[in-house]
Amino acid sequence: MNNVLIVCGHPDLQSSAANKTVLEEAQARITGVVLDRIADLYPDGMIDVQAEQRKLLQADVVVLQYPLYWYGMPSILQRWLETVFQHGFSHGRTGGKLRGKKLVASFTMAASESQCEAQGFEPGQLIDTQKRIARYAGMLWAGFVATGGIFSIPGGSEAAFEQAKALGADHAERLARLIETL
Repeated sequence: MNNVLIVCGHPDLQSSAANKTVLEEAQARITGVVLDRIADLYPDGMIDVQAEQRKLLQADVVVLQYPLYWYGMPSILQRWLETVFQHGFSHGRTGGKLRGKKLVASFTMAASESQCEAQGFEPGQLIDTQKRIARYAGMLWAGFVATGGIFSIPGGSEAAFEQAKALGADHAERLARLIETL
């Protein structure tokens, strides 16, 4: 059995229908998963590097869960990576402590698959940074799960909210199946 750490990079999870559902469903579907809601843990942005590194050391699989913002991850998740993946820990001559651990990207986006295609890209092209992070840290790239067409805002229509929840549940199911193969 893999020890799975899901690092949630949503800056305001309480206002999210899809990402909140992904986490709830993943917790129900993946045995022993650890959820790391970094915006809730560090609302002031002051990340406890040692605590986060300890979580990474316990994990076999690390999942970066986030909504796609302007073709990338939210700033809180980027900050987490910048502060936690330090020289001497994740990389460098005395680093490499994440070597052999698996990295998965898991993200939601407002654009649908057809909208992505119309813009000339596929969701898989949006995870090049995560692939490079995995390679640089000696981790194994284990794939990604992406779900498009999610657009639900607080105070929006009930139908959009319910659709976002359904898409989030489907996303979590695909994430759990991916993790089962690792």
